[in-house]
Amino acid sequence: MASIQRAVGRGVTNPRSEDVLLVQQLLNRHRPAPLSKIAEDGIQGNETIGAIEEFQRRVVKMNPPDGRVDPNGRTIRMLSQTPGQGGVEPSALTHHRIVAASPVGAAGPKTTTTPPAVVGQFDTFSHPDASKVTLSYGSNAVRLNAKAEHLLKSILASVGIVGATVTSTLRTYHDQARITMTQTYVSNPNTVAQWYGQDVLDACKRFSKTNDIQGFADWWRDRDAKRGRVSSRHLSNRALDVVPNGNRAKFAKKVEELIPVAGSGVQRIIPKGVMGEPVDHVEFTFPVTDRSS
Repeated sequence: MASIQRAVGRGVTNPRSEDVLLVQQLLNRHRPAPLSKIAEDGIQGNETIGAIEEFQRRVVKMNPPDGRVDPNGRTIRMLSQTPGQGGVEPSALTHHRIVAASPVGAAGPKTTTTPPAVVGQFDTFSHPDASKVTLSYGSNAVRLNAKAEHLLKSILASVGIVGATVTSTLRTYHDQARITMTQTYVSNPNTVAQWYGQDVLDACKRFSKTNDIQGFADWWRDRDAKRGRVSSRHLSNRALDVVPNGNRAKFAKKVEELIPVAGSGVQRIIPKGVMGEPVDHVEFTFPVTDRSS
């Protein structure tokens, strides 16, 4: 079995680049044809964590996935197996069919073999009842662009949900610092370290003493620039937080079904409650607003 000395993935800091590199190499060995390979650079980032979660959903059958590979844990054991042993064959997703719900209000599901990339006006998953879904926006949420709105509405319509509130989309570093300092840190300081790292928690504590949100934002921007990657997909205009007005478990399940489908436009979901948030955090593969940070 492949061996790592320290855990790799969400909520942990591993200074051993060789551990991260090994996990990246094993993940790529198991990536099915529709999914692009991730960078094998020994740097633990959102791409690597997302690939871990995808593998855990597809092969480990972990629901929800924790995005973490522990030494001697089940995920590293299954990554060490020859692709196809004890899980989904690598070619399975090349024959994936989209199972979409019938139009909102109708009974019974139906199956379509039309690839989501060629359905509707946009090159993403599409549902014929998307226009029947109504979205509202929180006071601090930048409005989604037409492509992102259509995809979100299509997902909601496919599970019979006719409305939702988008609470957050694109964030500036000031937005990120404000939300983290005044909401996440106040609610549970440990969550800040879990999501972004111990150094962000330490900085948050320091700047909170003087309520210096802009100073925290400037520190955070410099920190990400030095690391060469952003801390949150909200900062790169690829994420939205949403509260569906209906069965949220069905919504989350539908998003998870679309993640491995080439051309769906969906990259990741953190369902309500998984990381202590009251919203469903969804990441798309394209910019979700027409603004830039």
